Amino acid sequence: MASTCDVLIGGGGVTGLSTALHLALRKCGRIRVLERHYVGAGQSGRGAGIIRSMVRHAGLSRWQAESARFFQNLGEQFGEGIPVHAAGYLLATDRITPRASMTLPWMRQGFVHRTFACTYDYSPDGMPILDRLEGLAGIYFAAGFSGGGFSLSPFVGRTMAEYIAIGRRPDDIAELSWQRFRDGKTIQWSNN
Repeated sequence: MASTCDVLIGGGGVTGLSTALHLALRKCGRIRVLERHYVGAGQSGRGAGIIRSMVRHAGLSRWQAESARFFQNLGEQFGEGIPVHAAGYLLATDRITPRASMTLPWMRQGFVHRTFACTYDYSPDGMPILDRLEGLAGIYFAAGFSGGGFSLSPFVGRTMAEYIAIGRRPDDIAELSWQRFRDGKTIQWSNN
């Protein structure tokens, strides 16, 4: 393994790998990814891989739609795709389940198609933090995806690669800085 590099990424999950890929596409030199165990060993290997784009935040919907297009076109761009299936997504509460079962009889007995478990890294407002460390040049971070890391990974990889390459925060992620918490400007949105 090379002992020097131009960019060192900590974490071999979907966000780290997407950032590495987008840095490579920008020809940003020697890029290395450090992973404590193996690629996908953390949250990325445990998540359900759901991509939603119908949330009550225009930017988040746009970012997730960009990521969905990336996954759908992966095979065309890189010669190796992944299966992407359009499927329904239903968030049901105990209050609406009885009513829904009148329209959807298969819900009467309840249903669990498949379950997955992972730990969510929540930020105070449920939106990711994409920023750099002030006072120490060259340290960038992407965290706090609140369960949406997979669905945002292509967008995050592209914008973080741009941030690292040009050294200026892309306009797309201006509202996702950590300073929003310090300044009391949390993002108001809804995930349902």
